Amino acid sequence: MTPVCAIELDVRELKVLQLGDGGAVHHAHSLLPDGAYREGMPTRILMEVLLQTLAGSGVTARLARVAISDAGVAVRDFRLARMPEADLQSAVMYEAKRLIPMDPGDVYYAWHAAPAGRQLAIYLAAARRDMIDGLVAAVAAAGLQVERVDLRALALARAIGVPDGLILDWGHGEATLVLQVGGRPRFFRTVQLEASPVDSLDRHLEELSLSVEALLKFSRSADPQLPVGPTTPLYLTGLFGMVPEAIEAGRTGFAYEVRKPEVVGEWPPDFSWHLHVAGIGLLQPATWRTRLTPMASEGQRRAAA
Repeated sequence: MTPVCAIELDVRELKVLQLGDGGAVHHAHSLLPDGAYREGMPTRILMEVLLQTLAGSGVTARLARVAISDAGVAVRDFRLARMPEADLQSAVMYEAKRLIPMDPGDVYYAWHAAPAGRQLAIYLAAARRDMIDGLVAAVAAAGLQVERVDLRALALARAIGVPDGLILDWGHGEATLVLQVGGRPRFFRTVQLEASPVDSLDRHLEELSLSVEALLKFSRSADPQLPVGPTTPLYLTGLFGMVPEAIEAGRTGFAYEVRKPEVVGEWPPDFSWHLHVAGIGLLQPATWRTRLTPMASEGQRRAAA
């Protein structure tokens, strides 16, 4: 099997991960300096940091799966009547053009279909073409080939593997929140954090709690029937697994039932898996019908099946 590595490209942080034979884990992460992105587009600084991070990680894979935040990405969750497989893609693309006010020539699409009673539950993502092309070019400049581009929030949900509840991944300068309903990421958002590393844990928890409530307020306005309340489980990952007493403090700081996540795998003692949950999810199987990665096929660049 061809070795594959996971690369997480956040706004302020970069992480790489490769799971090897015999339980070996190669990993590294770097904070991104100002200028790594310009108006959402990667710059040469990002490529240079990626090269430096890979050099010290022990990662040997030349094939990469890349996770990106939801900035510049539109997502729609909708239903279609069951239909012949041959008609499904054209039906999804028709709805994509209707539901997402972006020029189809300016985006890459990715979608997933799952049975839902007499219907099909469709999950559709549309990402800016120039942004994806820029990220793929930056990774290629570091000597890697991109196998696929995925959304970081969806990779988090895949790794945590819970059907219902909230997932909060706390990173350096940003946090990603996912609301799972019926095994599907119903709403998610990545937010930039203002609290600095020297601020108190209480200050960080206050800002994170406000971010959670802001997303849920929006989610309830879109779907008032969402089953979210004090007994809803809230799984805390990222820096919550690294900062002493953070999870215990979260039990009083959040208005939900705080739980420690369980990510399947036998991890070496020196591997801080809490920081690489999305990377672990990237390395698990995904079932997108098309993907966000531009590829060459029969002389055309397209979103590849």
